[in-house]
Amino acid sequence: MFQLCCTAGMSFRLGGGSTMLLKRASGVRIECHAGAVWVSEYRRFDDSVLQAGESLTVHSDRDVVLSGLPDAQVALLSQGGQAQRASATPRCAGQPEF
Repeated sequence: MFQLCCTAGMSFRLGGGSTMLLKRASGVRIECHAGAVWVSEYRRFDDSVLQAGESLTVHSDRDVVLSGLPDAQVALLSQGGQAQRASATPRCAGQPEF
């Protein structure tokens, strides 16, 4: 497991079976540039699926899980273009949790 500090405009690919956990994601805008990405916010019952060209902004300070369906090209942007302090923990299919 490793952690990343998200910066404005950070873009990455989520392959099939891969997930990314965004800790304390308030103010992060999630954009799907290709494919589809499943977005699940901790303790919310209404998950979202973003298709290419769609985005959403996280308005709470909860953790958010992202997963490609099956693949997605995703960008994380901040409100106001500043670097985000949310940490991201990528996970791959079959990767043990410690």
